[in-house]
Parts: sequence; C-alpha cells; structure tokens
Amino acid sequence: MRAAPFLFLGFALIAQLQGATASADGSLPLREAQRNLELAELRYRQFIRVEYPLQRLRIDAEITLIEAEIDSMHRRLAEYEPMNRLRGANPLFTDVENLRLSLLDAELQREILRKERCFLELSRNDRLRLLQLEIEAASDLVASLAELEEND
Repeated sequence: MRAAPFLFLGFALIAQLQGATASADGSLPLREAQRNLELAELRYRQFIRVEYPLQRLRIDAEITLIEAEIDSMHRRLAEYEPMNRLRGANPLFTDVENLRLSLLDAELQREILRKERCFLELSRNDRLRLLQLEIEAASDLVASLAELEEND
C-alpha cells in the first residue's frame, strides 16, 4: 500500500515539529509538507495522464495483435484441411499439429490479456482513490503545520 509511508511521514513531521527546533524562519516542516503534497498531486496526474493510458494501450495492442495471429492460424489450418483428408500418411501432419498447438497457445494468451485488461479496469478506481487519499493526507498535514506556525 502506498498511502502508509506518507501517513507515517506525516506523523513523523508532526513529531519533529513538536520536539525539534525549527529552522531560522520556522517553516522547514511546512515546506517539506508542501513538497509532499505536490508529489502526491504529481503521482495522481502521472497515473491519470500517463501510466493508466499506456497500460491500457499496451494491453489493447497486444490483444489486437494476438487476434490477428489467431485469424491467420485459422486460415492456415483451413488451407491444410485438404491434405488431412488424404488416405495414408500425411506429410504435413507435424506442421498441422504444431499449428494447432500454436493456435491453442495464442487463444490462451488472448484470454490472459482480456483478464489483465479487466483487472486493470477494476483496480483503476482503487488506485485513484489511494492517490486521492495521499493528496488529502498531505493537504491535511500542510494545513495543520500552517496553523501551528500561525499560532507560534
């Protein structure tokens, strides 16, 4: 979980503020908290604008490619079909069997990719909420430290 380190950092900063001497202008913990807030906001935007779209694009591209490979294998098997009807030994038996195994592998890979895309969609909202909680925690810490500085 990514939120726990930042919550711990927030508590550590509050403890540091209460027990340690402040810098010359007294705003070092506040500046650190503001940086942590900015980092949390950047992580949120990075996920929404870059990470999630790229993951989705990669999975969709892999699914498209594997579906094209599956279609090609089906066409190749159809081309081999007249040879399978011949009586006696089939000189292409090994090629046909290898193609069938490759087809099965591609179909299994397609299912894995479809599930990966589904899991990506299911986890998207949780990831967004986690990043929002990091922003809220950092924002609360900034507000608390700003209030403490005002009271001093």
